[in-house]
Amino acid sequence: MASFDGLVSLARAWASGELKEYRTSAEQTGFININQSHHRWFKQLRAHMINQAYEEVRKQRSLKSKLLEMTWTYNLYQADKNLLQCSKNRAMNYIYS
Repeated sequence: MASFDGLVSLARAWASGELKEYRTSAEQTGFININQSHHRWFKQLRAHMINQAYEEVRKQRSLKSKLLEMTWTYNLYQADKNLLQCSKNRAMNYIYS
């Protein structure tokens, strides 16, 4: 089913003239040779877009991991700070009792 959807998208882009515009732009940027078939160009573009999506997901996961690490470090800092304050309070109570 996915390949049928891909062919429909390819046919729609070809009929509207978008494909020619996209291919000209892709050739100018060095993405693909303009002499390659529409189908091959479409497959390469699709693969490129999938790779970009995976890369974006990887970046998001990395960012989430860093945020979790920062939160954990901050919570550890707060726990140490609270423990120090408790120790201080106990020492003061011991001295003044």
